[in-house]
Amino acid sequence: MSAAVGEGEENASPATRSTGEQAGAVWRAARVALGSLLGGLLIVVLVGAIFLAVVSRTSDRGVPRVFGHTFVVILSGSMTPALNPGDVVIDKTLTPRQAAHLQRGQVITFEAGPASAPTSVLITHRIYQVHQIENPTTHQLTPAYETKGDANGAPDGNLLQPTEILGQYQFRIPYAGYALNVLHNPVVFILLISSPFVLLVASEGTRRWKAAGPTRNSSGGTKS
Repeated sequence: MSAAVGEGEENASPATRSTGEQAGAVWRAARVALGSLLGGLLIVVLVGAIFLAVVSRTSDRGVPRVFGHTFVVILSGSMTPALNPGDVVIDKTLTPRQAAHLQRGQVITFEAGPASAPTSVLITHRIYQVHQIENPTTHQLTPAYETKGDANGAPDGNLLQPTEILGQYQFRIPYAGYALNVLHNPVVFILLISSPFVLLVASEGTRRWKAAGPTRNSSGGTKS
């Protein structure tokens, strides 16, 4: 049997061997390139996740903040087409003094619900009208904001005080919220951290197996 196989290989034309060798080389190069690309993407995602975990902070009501910016995930379609479900919105954090100078048409993120609530319900809507409310004690005018979702037919029910506003919209990352939600799963996060090591072990094992290939073939031929 071994002699027959050897004779068949000897009878193969140089053109056939050359084509096969070229195809094999292209396939190996493609696998190496794909492996490098996937490994690079995994490293980028892993570094990004660790970076966010290190630099992010939360307010006393649990609102995520990074370098003075709040970031929230859009859950509904009330602001379509400007903001879509799954988008991550990055806001510039505002103090009450800064929030007292907002204008109609600006997009803001604010907390809905009573201040005594343990967690916040965050809403990102556009300022629809700016009202000036007179303080009955000081007789000074203070702004109160009426908001509305772009896709909603009517404004929101309550007027907002500057102290209720968290931030002003700066930019969005389309659909990045889905990735963040996946990363919040502990199992996914552990798999993400361990994947570079798994790839390294698998790559080293494959390299050693291929390196031992000629030895296996040689020993097999001798036994025959």
